[in-house]
Amino acid sequence: MCLVSQPLERAPAAEYGLRPSAVLAFLDDLEQELHSLMIIRHGKVLVEGWWAPYRPDGVQLLYSLSKSFTSTAVGLAIAEGRLNLDLPLLAYLDDLAGSAAGPRIRQLTVRETLRMATGHAEDTLWRSFVADPQEPLRGFLGIEPDHEPGSVFAYNNTASYAVAAITQRVTGTTLLDYLTPRLLRPLGIERGHWTAYPQDRQLGYSGLHLTTESIAKFGELYLRRGRWNGRQLVPADYVDLATSVLTPNPNETDPDWQQGYGYQFWRSRYGYRADGAFGQFCLVLPEQDAVIVMTSAADDPQAVLATVWQHLLPGFSPRSVAGPDTARDAAVLAERLAGLTLPPALAAHAAEERAYARNASVEVAPRPEIRITGIAPAGDDGWRVGLAHGDPVLPAETPTFEIAAAPDRWLDSVVDLPGDRELRLAASGGWLDDIFRLELALVQSPHRMTLWYAAATGDTITEWVTAPVPGTSLFGLALPRDLSLG
Repeated sequence: MCLVSQPLERAPAAEYGLRPSAVLAFLDDLEQELHSLMIIRHGKVLVEGWWAPYRPDGVQLLYSLSKSFTSTAVGLAIAEGRLNLDLPLLAYLDDLAGSAAGPRIRQLTVRETLRMATGHAEDTLWRSFVADPQEPLRGFLGIEPDHEPGSVFAYNNTASYAVAAITQRVTGTTLLDYLTPRLLRPLGIERGHWTAYPQDRQLGYSGLHLTTESIAKFGELYLRRGRWNGRQLVPADYVDLATSVLTPNPNETDPDWQQGYGYQFWRSRYGYRADGAFGQFCLVLPEQDAVIVMTSAADDPQAVLATVWQHLLPGFSPRSVAGPDTARDAAVLAERLAGLTLPPALAAHAAEERAYARNASVEVAPRPEIRITGIAPAGDDGWRVGLAHGDPVLPAETPTFEIAAAPDRWLDSVVDLPGDRELRLAASGGWLDDIFRLELALVQSPHRMTLWYAAATGDTITEWVTAPVPGTSLFGLALPRDLSLG
């Protein structure tokens, strides 16, 4: 019988050797947009906070942090004798290769693919999808590596996609369905979603949606070398290997991306991590016996890690900390964490449009195809905002929808969609003379947009504050209504 664990135990930070002043300094110095923060030490949650409108029970798109869960599924499949890392990739995908597969692809092993050493000089994801939109794996197998497999590092999402597809083939089920009884349910993870393409093949390289605490439990499991509540859920030798340097990558740009790559885990200057775009982080710090989890909309993830190393890392003490200053700081920190929020619409305007530092090198995404159609007063100084869209993902029978907004706080709305799907939004908005400013957060993802509506003309100008990766539309971020795991 599988025993379901309880939520992680909470404890005072100072009692377990984390100085509250270090967390306050981290929050003060942070120039990137965080959505959640959780710090675990010695198995206890010492710090936790969510920036409204993000909430503890909400799942968020993890982007490439998903890869580390894919790696875990691989480790379990190996332990069950279903998968052999030293076989060629084509031993599992030969039916998709055809005559297009060149000699280097034919000698590429599952192990080399898992450790991002396919021999390609760059990510092949978009080339693979363009080459064969119906079967991207066939497209990938037709792209001959630039170098001998195993010889060079290149971060390659299609490599993760291929390993995920193989794992689903040999297990006969999706990644989530495979992981649920073996990993997720024992950890007490009850809700989640993994985007699939084609249908029933979960992406592996991205698309996993989980809560912050679910990520924290995953990090704690790896910190304990795969052991949880007296049970070895993941083989310890696989944990050790997956989180070691298997592919050197000294030519990467940022220092925390130059420390080497394992089996879908990054090494960091301190410890190792599962890592997703826009700063979705699960930092595992064995020397400190700690895990730090963050979800965010950071456009400079290296800056987030640098702030962690500068403030949080030296904040860990080998013993409990005490004293009048510590008690005062703990009280200040508790109040600070309870009041975390992204700036609502009018506060963001007062802060000259940008509440957080933005990286000028970030590519400007196409404007969202959404516009305001009307605004009506609602109770408590709120507004009912009508919206129309030109999003091809949404069926024509849902051309418009309505959300709630308020000038000084975030209000939640749910857009019901066909196919038992929904889009969860939070909005804040208010009038600036004859212009209505609306901040719209897609709270199951890192993404947010700003809309300006001119009452006199009925025109709307819309831009992403944090844009999805190319090819993802607004309604492409919708999820099933029921996120319960089987």
